[in-house]
Amino acid sequence: MNNITLLRGRCPSPFLDHAKFNDTGGFIPGRFCAPMTPDLTCCLPCPATDYVYPDDFTSWYRASEWVNVASLVFLLILLITITFVHKDYSKRTYLSTCLIIAVAIESLGFAVGLATKPNQCFNEITPNDMYTSMSCAWSGALICCGGLAISTWLWFRALTMHLTIVWDRNPGDRFFYYSQLAGWGVTGLFFTLTICLTGVSFRFGDACHVNSKHSMIVFWGPLLAIAGSAAIMQFSTLAYCVNVFLRNIWSDEPTEDSHSASASATYYSESLRTHSAGAVYKRIRIAIFLQWRSIILVVFILGDVIFFSIVFVYFNRQTQSITKDLSRIRPWVSCLIEHGGDKTDCYTQAEHAFVSEAIVTAVLVLLGIAGIQTFLLQARWTMIRGWIEFFRKFVGRSKHEFVSLDAKQSKGFELTKIGSPIPLTNMPRNPSIQSPVSVYSFRDHKTSDFDTDLEQQLAASASRAYHTPSMSFSHPRAHSGSSGGGSGTVSRLDWDTRNAEPGRGGLNFHPPSVNDEDYDRTTKNPSW
Repeated sequence: MNNITLLRGRCPSPFLDHAKFNDTGGFIPGRFCAPMTPDLTCCLPCPATDYVYPDDFTSWYRASEWVNVASLVFLLILLITITFVHKDYSKRTYLSTCLIIAVAIESLGFAVGLATKPNQCFNEITPNDMYTSMSCAWSGALICCGGLAISTWLWFRALTMHLTIVWDRNPGDRFFYYSQLAGWGVTGLFFTLTICLTGVSFRFGDACHVNSKHSMIVFWGPLLAIAGSAAIMQFSTLAYCVNVFLRNIWSDEPTEDSHSASASATYYSESLRTHSAGAVYKRIRIAIFLQWRSIILVVFILGDVIFFSIVFVYFNRQTQSITKDLSRIRPWVSCLIEHGGDKTDCYTQAEHAFVSEAIVTAVLVLLGIAGIQTFLLQARWTMIRGWIEFFRKFVGRSKHEFVSLDAKQSKGFELTKIGSPIPLTNMPRNPSIQSPVSVYSFRDHKTSDFDTDLEQQLAASASRAYHTPSMSFSHPRAHSGSSGGGSGTVSRLDWDTRNAEPGRGGLNFHPPSVNDEDYDRTTKNPSW
């Protein structure tokens, strides 16, 4: 208490004397100071939001931080599902994945503040910044990077839908590489400029936000430009769908003609108009049905980003204008001085001078539920089936394992090892199938009777008679041409394949022709 009295100096309560503090450490421009007299400058104690907003404001921004933690958990579940579950179940695309990563980065920034519970102030009147608080540096960097990445990937989603629906162009692989380069490249560029030229500090809550100096040029301006152009493309796509449908409905107006032709012309026009409108409506309905998740997600998140940006830009301008024109905050300062620093009776005056508590709370809550909105619009019931199939691989044999039908029916069909005492000739066989060579019984090559069995089986196969297939309808034919080069007719040959020598290729399928030199025209039999 004595220390506070000493630091207050000649300033009225609750203000502190600026001359009692050094201009080193912390975010010096973040001090809320105003000249009382030409030689006296008084500052509001840090954090200044404790005197601007009621005590329940702390509960609201803590609640918004917990909402961000819940959003982060949902987004991590979504990312894990996209990583491990097959794409047929997760329906993942690179645009959705990049947007989920961007929202998760921003939610992580608010979660850092809740986890670390940092000290917002460097001293009694100076807030901490990214150079004096590591928690501030991480939370501010993540929020800044996440906000830029969200707006950038929303822009690419809106562009993809616009090209697909309006221009009937399907972006290919080249668009993928360009979008990755531009999406993360633009985010990295403006993030670097923001951190280097503007910086982050504690402004309200346990997370740091972008400072006001040069913020309109390097952060809020590009952010609003990207989000605004994405909103224009999105709403122009929806307007195009509605316009095409309405134009096809009323394009074929019935003409005024004679009464006799009017009836048939009107009927044809109405029928054509109904058919055209129905076809166009069906095409638009299919397009919207396939893209409704993306449309709603882009609209919701863009609304959050634009609202968040406008509120912060207005907050920065108010803060800068107050330091130049004290007339706006004079009623509120007078109230604090009259009540000896009791802020309870001065909240009404503070709302007229600063951004109201309801607007700031709405911004924080909307930023928190952005992750939940993304999860609800990107999650699918098929993901649960995908996880079931994923764990089924580790529990037992998959249902999709191929099993031969013959293997199921012939349970005795098993290949034995070399050297097995059970010969393969004992396997069940179909008696209607005649094989020219019997199945060998492979035994250990070290046994003495191996060669004997082999010779016996070869001899048995050589003595077996050939059975002509009963359902064979093919007959051997001679080569084209006549005997003696005459009429060009083909002679039918009686050729016994059982007594013939192997033909070309060893298949016995090439009978001689009447024009062959080895053919005996007298006996009509081959001379060989």
